Amino acid sequence: MILAEKNILPFTGSRSQHNTWIAEAIWGHRIERQPASGLLLEFLSMAEGMHRQEKLLSHDAAYVKYVPYLSTQLRNLLFNNPNMEEIAQESSSDDEAWTSWLKAMNEGAVAKQESMRNYGYLRDRFETFRSLVDVVVMLRNIALDISSNRGWTYTLLYPIGPAAFYDEVSLARNNSGFERTHTLFTRTGELAYLMLSRANEQLRREIAEHLAAAFDAASPKNLLLCRLMSGNGPDLADEKSGTYLPYATHPAFDRMAEDVCALFRLRLPGTDTFAHLGPLLAFHLLLYQFETANAILEQRDLPPLVCEILAPRMNLVRRASLCSHDDNEILGAMAIEQFMQGLLKSDQELAEALSDSDLDDSSQCEIFKVRAKVLFHLKEDLKSITLTDARSELGKRAASAYKSAGGSAVRSLAVQCGLSSKFKTTRYRYAPSDQFLRNLVYVTVTKPMKESDFLNALYSRYRLVVGPDQATICVREEFYDPTEFTKNNERLLQRLMAMGLARRMSDSFTYIINPIVEGHVT
Repeated sequence: MILAEKNILPFTGSRSQHNTWIAEAIWGHRIERQPASGLLLEFLSMAEGMHRQEKLLSHDAAYVKYVPYLSTQLRNLLFNNPNMEEIAQESSSDDEAWTSWLKAMNEGAVAKQESMRNYGYLRDRFETFRSLVDVVVMLRNIALDISSNRGWTYTLLYPIGPAAFYDEVSLARNNSGFERTHTLFTRTGELAYLMLSRANEQLRREIAEHLAAAFDAASPKNLLLCRLMSGNGPDLADEKSGTYLPYATHPAFDRMAEDVCALFRLRLPGTDTFAHLGPLLAFHLLLYQFETANAILEQRDLPPLVCEILAPRMNLVRRASLCSHDDNEILGAMAIEQFMQGLLKSDQELAEALSDSDLDDSSQCEIFKVRAKVLFHLKEDLKSITLTDARSELGKRAASAYKSAGGSAVRSLAVQCGLSSKFKTTRYRYAPSDQFLRNLVYVTVTKPMKESDFLNALYSRYRLVVGPDQATICVREEFYDPTEFTKNNERLLQRLMAMGLARRMSDSFTYIINPIVEGHVT
């Protein structure tokens, strides 16, 4: 179904900026390595931009365009304003503080329009300069990834309101304004939005209702942000478009939407939902990559993800997890190779040339290079002079392009969602974090659930393997030991009980509980 011709949508944008169009044809344009904060904020930025058009998750699959916020004055105030506290301390009066600071901001602020360097409006909105300083310092405390060494224009704010969903930019030449980059916003967050936009209609409507409430410009927290900006709201960035998702339908779309709905149904206070939404989106993007690669490889469903619940030392479960992780990481590269070979074999013009005994190797090589450039939209011609070398060169280019984009994203997404870790090892394996386990409980458990039912649900839905019943189905014989996987299962239960997510009853059954759901006893 995934690869049915009628299910694959055409790309109507330009491919001129791409070296190849292979991974993009399989997974879309594009999945790339992206910070967790960038994934969440890019998703919210696109969703909010579509909400302003009254098209939130309710548009067709055509070329989607939106205009994100730029929030120039807010960003300058919070992250390009290093002397504010010093001015407040050293000034002998409130008037002196305002005068010195406004002069400094007029000279140092970065903006496309001169009017946006004038912060005089703040004197009318704050009784004292110190009260403004206090608000700025408070908001700086919710900045994301503050330990990174990226410039101030890349600093993102926790999404407390729509004004915080601003676009990623870098400084333009001579600090004359901003330029769009793709360092934090790599389109992966936009791809997550498009996946939800193609889910079941009822699910989409429910998610849109929850998101619309979070996008309320009149919410107290957003009004606080807007108080720091002149005008009626944030200024706008340039229009964005070009993100491509190849499939009209896909099992991953509804699966993601179901979990996002389950998360919103918990009705966590304020914007606390977003702390869980980012890792959840990362997990489902990872599953989408795996499931699509398996479809290319003519394998059904998802591959197994064998999880080690942290053990004190190396054991068979850890070895199985390491092997499972490595097997899944190469699925993408295998899918790339299979996709290329399939397209080459199905090209009639190339098949005729390669079967023509009157053409020598050099002539066949030239035809191969021409057809490969057309089929895979190569930016540069292949350089090889023999057919064998040309095939090899094409394969290397495709592998290199995938490794730097989708390949690195596989590992990044697994780490971001909390599924993958190197703790106590030198290699990555599936070793779920507390946050990952908590998210699984939040979106899976609506009433107390027996541990066996919980583990079966995780396996049937996500192919997560923890206990012996699931391991016996899919773990290689050399890694399978029922005793070791039973201990793995028990470690999971102990962790969940320590987190308040499980309770062992007097009948010796352990129940998984979701303490957020109304009626649960915590």
